[in-house]
Amino acid sequence: MKVGRKPMREGYLPTELVMLIVEFIASDYTDEQRQKTLWSCCLVCRQWYDIALPLLYERPQLDKGNAFQKFANLLCPPGRAARIKPSLMTLGHSPRNFASLVEHLDMGQLVHHSTKSLTAKLINRCKENLEVFRAPAASFGYGCLVPISKCENLTFLDLSLVIDKLSYLDIQQAVCELWNLHTLLLGRSTVIDGDAHGFPKFLTEFQLSGRINFDPVRDKRRMIYPYFLWPRELYDLTLYHVTPLNGRTMRALLGFPPLSYNLNQLTIVSDSTAEPEALHEIPKRLNLLSVLRVPGDLVRPSFFDTVESLAREAAARRAERAAAKSKPKAAADDDSDTDMSDIDGPSNDPPLKLLTTLILDEPPSVGSDRALGFELEDLAVRLENPEFLPDLEVVWLHPIYKDLPGREELHKTLQSRFRAKFTERLQKWRPRPDREKPDIDEAVSKHSGVKTILDEGD
Repeated sequence: MKVGRKPMREGYLPTELVMLIVEFIASDYTDEQRQKTLWSCCLVCRQWYDIALPLLYERPQLDKGNAFQKFANLLCPPGRAARIKPSLMTLGHSPRNFASLVEHLDMGQLVHHSTKSLTAKLINRCKENLEVFRAPAASFGYGCLVPISKCENLTFLDLSLVIDKLSYLDIQQAVCELWNLHTLLLGRSTVIDGDAHGFPKFLTEFQLSGRINFDPVRDKRRMIYPYFLWPRELYDLTLYHVTPLNGRTMRALLGFPPLSYNLNQLTIVSDSTAEPEALHEIPKRLNLLSVLRVPGDLVRPSFFDTVESLAREAAARRAERAAAKSKPKAAADDDSDTDMSDIDGPSNDPPLKLLTTLILDEPPSVGSDRALGFELEDLAVRLENPEFLPDLEVVWLHPIYKDLPGREELHKTLQSRFRAKFTERLQKWRPRPDREKPDIDEAVSKHSGVKTILDEGD
């Protein structure tokens, strides 16, 4: 009897190739088409089923038809339905196995599909590998914060759509030990009732929203310090309809000392009750800010006056420090009037010295004349002073401001600044055989000092 190798089954592909095919499908299609294609892959054979199933449940699409109801019944079967009948999609898997495959749970487009208790159950089931969660508007409440606190792998948490009033202190307590969390977005229904627990130290992007219902300066029972404690690594802060927004609350919001060294981008979205004086705290406290996005009607000439005043004070301190250093040692020791504590530190630098981008956004439509709070010609004249916003390169304008007078003058001023800086960089340029020396005129012609915000993605 002749013994030989069994013939290979017709149409068989190695597992490695199937994995490459399925992963390409998962990364190449849009979300809706991705799910349909992965579902088709699960129906090919058991080999394809085992490979495509984790990707199918990785980011379920719950906003189409009765998809959420099927998903919820699978992960949290009601009553007697807990004994799931054998079928293709449950063969060899329990509800907990499926829940462990979920990494992105987006319930943001659901309105009345769920209940608060069901949402809490789903979060609890998916907590093992859940990385991204977007909360629904109507079916997320205080009870859902408890399972959120157990999602140790959570990196992105969006509560911006929640309509139930959630305590700021309760949210802090729920997320304070989620060390992988880097993005947290709060909604307008948040009740900012104190600041005690802090946030994960690796949180880099934060959206604060809601109403401050206490005095951050006088009410010491609600806060450890007279300012909000932010993560030291915070890079991007958004104040979204924080009320009241005035100079007093801004001093508490921006008073955390490490914020002046790490915060790179600040965005303010306000209603008609916001006071222009709130912006005066920005140049006083955020010296290393690179991007500032604010409603155009809040920016007044007094804001630029504050920047110029701080620039003059910083220049005076630098001159005083240079004079103190140039004195003979014996004379410096005898001079008791020189206080070096006032002239050391970052306050010697010009205010907003690293600000490169100023975005003037749309003002609120209610209670606002929707006009820019200053003249563009005034900003162009102030920018002729090299100490005034020394690194500013681009000013973005909302489309409602695109036809205002002075746009061309501001554009020319920013271009001339860019030319001066580019010329200074070329003086330090070292020739290399693999690249040509840049052309100044070509670089300046491509630089656009004033741009228009075309859409939300800009």
